[in-house]
Amino acid sequence: MLHKMRTFTRHKHFFVRLVTFSLLICLVPIVVLGFFFYHNVQNSMRHDIEQANELYLNQTVNAMELVVKQIGNGFRQFVTNSALTEFDTFPLGNYFDEIADWHTAANREQLLDYMESKAKVLRSLNDLLKLNEFICSVYYINPSRGIVLTSGYLQYELDRFYDPSWDQDLMPSALGYPLIMNVRDAVTEEGPLKRVVPVVYRPLGSNYTIVINLDADAFYTKLISRLGVEHGTSVLVFSREGEPLLYDNDAEKADGIAFVQSILAQRNGQKVDPRQYRKVVADRQLVSWRNSEVLGWDIANVTNLKTMYSNVSNIRNLFFIVALLLTLATAILAVVTSSRIYRPVHHLLQFVKNGSQGGSAGPPGPRSLGEFRVIRDGLEDAFATGQRLQQRLRESLPAYQEKFVRSLLKKHSMSMKAAEERLEHLGIRLKASGIVPMLVTVESVYRTGGDIESEQIEQLLFTDTIEAVVESGVPHWVLELEDDAYLLLINCQEQEMSAAFSTAEAIRSAILDHHGLMCSIGIGTYCRTIADLPAAYLEAEEALQYRGVTAEGGIVYIEDVRLHAHEPLPYPKEMESTLMICLKNGDKDQALAVFAEMVRDLKAGAGKIAFPQVQQTFLLLLVKVIETVRDLHLDMREIMPEERAQLLAAFLQKDDWRSMTSWFETLISATAAYIGRAFQVKKNTHVEHAKRLIATEPVSTVSLTSIADRLNLNPAYLSRIFKEHTGVTFTDYVTQARVSRSKELLLQTELKIQDISEQLGYAKVNHFIKLFKDMNGITPGEFRKQHY
Repeated sequence: MLHKMRTFTRHKHFFVRLVTFSLLICLVPIVVLGFFFYHNVQNSMRHDIEQANELYLNQTVNAMELVVKQIGNGFRQFVTNSALTEFDTFPLGNYFDEIADWHTAANREQLLDYMESKAKVLRSLNDLLKLNEFICSVYYINPSRGIVLTSGYLQYELDRFYDPSWDQDLMPSALGYPLIMNVRDAVTEEGPLKRVVPVVYRPLGSNYTIVINLDADAFYTKLISRLGVEHGTSVLVFSREGEPLLYDNDAEKADGIAFVQSILAQRNGQKVDPRQYRKVVADRQLVSWRNSEVLGWDIANVTNLKTMYSNVSNIRNLFFIVALLLTLATAILAVVTSSRIYRPVHHLLQFVKNGSQGGSAGPPGPRSLGEFRVIRDGLEDAFATGQRLQQRLRESLPAYQEKFVRSLLKKHSMSMKAAEERLEHLGIRLKASGIVPMLVTVESVYRTGGDIESEQIEQLLFTDTIEAVVESGVPHWVLELEDDAYLLLINCQEQEMSAAFSTAEAIRSAILDHHGLMCSIGIGTYCRTIADLPAAYLEAEEALQYRGVTAEGGIVYIEDVRLHAHEPLPYPKEMESTLMICLKNGDKDQALAVFAEMVRDLKAGAGKIAFPQVQQTFLLLLVKVIETVRDLHLDMREIMPEERAQLLAAFLQKDDWRSMTSWFETLISATAAYIGRAFQVKKNTHVEHAKRLIATEPVSTVSLTSIADRLNLNPAYLSRIFKEHTGVTFTDYVTQARVSRSKELLLQTELKIQDISEQLGYAKVNHFIKLFKDMNGITPGEFRKQHY
């Protein structure tokens, strides 16, 4: 059994360490927390006991002082009573010696007053007795008279008083208000002794002494011990001299009196506030005490911590049991958890072993080096193998790239998403949509038997030249298909096919400049998706077959040469008519808006149509614009002075959508603005002519129709341009002219107002007067009077 365990630990020492560390990780916190919990409970209990003792001592001292203060308040009422004053002012002398002389008739009235005064004092003494439950007797003692009055309505001679030790420890000259005496054994009226706390009042300038005896046992039991002191705790009261006054009668607790006395004797010598709460822990006992300033006593509380901590021991035993159960559970959990954690390590170890030994189970010897040592060696071998495979993959990546691109040139069913993923995975800088294929063939003549290595280098340089021509930001891919044949796949927008033609021209120029060779480039149609690429590639091959009809080193676009070309681009005739109307009206903004809509429709219908066909459509529009300008008898050279006769040549230089659109927008803007200015000049001429006719023609015959007829204009058109030019309507202008003429007639002639009205063409004189007053603020008659 022991041999098996040693073998197990030798071959699985990581598992053993894992279990050991798991146990340590789990058990150390339990032990530390248990130790902390146990001591924290003790400290918390001790702190709670100290707080409880402090609270109890404060309450006890306050209660005791409250009793004494209550007695003091009762005594002050007793002293201020007139009966005591009257009784104290009677003639001095021994009451029992002089009483025989006071019964004579002459002193009878005085005797009655004395008896009444004494009765009042006895009642007051009895009231003091009832002041609280701790007062057991009250004495009124007057040594000068030799009389003692008690709270039982009794009086005694001083020498025959039943409690002769009433003034024990009381100095004859001592005065106090009050004097708290030490506990003594007082003789009661019935004879037995009773432990009392004398509270003595001896006012200054008086002949009497008031002694109020407190029942010491009741004072301790009902007041001090009433607050629930238990569980090994006792309360002791000591005098100023350190003598025990009040304490528990329990013999076991009384044994600690001398111990507490010694502590108080040591600590009271220190310079601290006597009213301050103080505590000492000695011999597993907590001693706390406080001094009462009113009583002059030290009230101490003694707590046996051993007894208190016995309750904690039960918790400690319970904790040990729980800790033991937790330890067992933790050990089981550690073994189970470690087994589960070790399982992947075991499987990995088996995998490494089987992989290194070809699947055969070898001897367990290597495990003695440690499981992780074996795993590390296996992983290092695997990493080295991976590095070799990655190096081989990098070396073979161009072949994979070429193979995949060649597969795209054949008919396939690959989706756009799959093509995008493969292109990204292989590092091919090409998108799966918007592709233009270009097939480049170099017209090279290599010498027979030439250096093959030089030829291969030259072919690589051709590839680099084509790569360098394409802008770096444009996605593309270059592939060498065969000797002197290269394929360029480039991404662009469908309306930017001119950029592809520019790239082809740049490739031709670069090969000529760098290599001194001519090349032919066949361009297939635009591929909206990767599925269109096989057909477009075949079109590029077909385009190269027509290179014989072009100049050497030409660029052939399949749409320019094949017989089955696309349908011609439809011409927007209706939009053209609308555009011409806008131009004739000189409305530049509306003309530009119509042209923009025409361009959008043309782009939408262009599809794969080559731009030369698009140029033909724009050429028709240019011709229509020129015809419109000529119909208006305007000179095109004044509209576009910078181009003049080269207008058509400038048009033919625009070889893409953007430049063509921009050039036409400039043309349309200039034409509309020029026509607008021409119409404005013409309108101004008509208005000025109309104003001259109004001024020269008889005012009575002037009307909108008559003036329009004279100018060969439409009356509505004349009214509109007249207001645009002058800011007022034709009718208002004529009215202003008539009123101005009427002012001249009023001032220069003697004609009546009615005659002037008829001469100006107004049949009703009242209407003329109203118009005149609306425009001048006064009537024609008032106007004539003001100026004569």
